[in-house]
Amino acid sequence: MKKNSASNFCIPDSKAILIDDNPLPGRSIFFENIINLKYINEKTEESFIQKYTSSPHFLTPFIHEWLHSIQLDFIYNNYGYGGKCAYLTEQYPDKSCKPTGFEIIANLQNKKLSLKENMLVYDILGKYATLPFNQYLEIFSETWTKFICDSLSGTQIVKNPIELLKETPKEFQNIVRKICSFK
Repeated sequence: MKKNSASNFCIPDSKAILIDDNPLPGRSIFFENIINLKYINEKTEESFIQKYTSSPHFLTPFIHEWLHSIQLDFIYNNYGYGGKCAYLTEQYPDKSCKPTGFEIIANLQNKKLSLKENMLVYDILGKYATLPFNQYLEIFSETWTKFICDSLSGTQIVKNPIELLKETPKEFQNIVRKICSFK
């Protein structure tokens, strides 16, 4: 996987992605050209071995992007959209909240962890979650991707992902709490 490549992504807003004046809806998920599940499995395992991502499970890229969409939906449902995309304004009406969902996402895209926090995140989630752009949003998705995928392991009875989070160091749990506070 190339450094900083966007082979899979979930768009938070459709202002930058327009096709013939038809915006692709915010929360749309895009995947690179998928050859087959064996290919996806090999790429996912390679990313995990290189400590770039948190799980070798072949569903990792799908779950990760799905979690971005869920987080955006949660924020926009609770705070309203508040941006300029007509589609999202209609889907997520104004809640008279300050900040708006759009402002919360913009703020989260620029937040970064300290060096000490990043070292811990790297140990648990891998390099991707330590990259500075969108770090809070990526940590959210990568954390839950790891725990969901670890719960899907064929080596054990399915565990509740929350129980897996409780097994991590308290410092990591505090980071997860911080990124989920939207402040």
